[in-house]
Amino acid sequence: MESKFEWIHDLIRTEAEMEESGLVDVSFTVEPERAMIGAALTFLGELKNEFHDAIEVFNEMKHHSAGKIKLYGIAKTPADFMLFRNGIKLIFSLKQPGIISVRTHFTNPALPMVTSMNLIGSNVAPPMTSSQFRSEESLLELKWGPFEEIIWTYKSQPIKIESVVKHYLTQFIRDTTATL
Repeated sequence: MESKFEWIHDLIRTEAEMEESGLVDVSFTVEPERAMIGAALTFLGELKNEFHDAIEVFNEMKHHSAGKIKLYGIAKTPADFMLFRNGIKLIFSLKQPGIISVRTHFTNPALPMVTSMNLIGSNVAPPMTSSQFRSEESLLELKWGPFEEIIWTYKSQPIKIESVVKHYLTQFIRDTTATL
């Protein structure tokens, strides 16, 4: 996780590079791609922690082990993770610097599938084939604020981690209940 004062470390590193090279960089800015990757990894870590806490509460309140949600890290990635329940995965991954992909993956084509992931305000959508279900993707995007603060957005609207977790977990539970 990136510390609150990581930007100071970046300033020191940039200043040291200027002193070593003898060249003055008048822009004296932090590398945007590196900053976006760091911010995205931090955001993914915070999302994962929030999902972990919410899933723990959900699983504790279930009276039987069937239908519990599992949270997994994804091998060989720094912060990507997925939720898994009843053959369905909800995957959160760094797509590119400053963009987090949220996609669903249906792993059991023998079961009929009903999903409402992309229909906000709707409880049920028409049945979908597994190939259609695999293609669903939402993007959470980093935008820079006026003082270089980081603002995470969905469809250009600012978002809060708690709202993201509530929305996706609610939809995931609804959609995976249809496969019980």
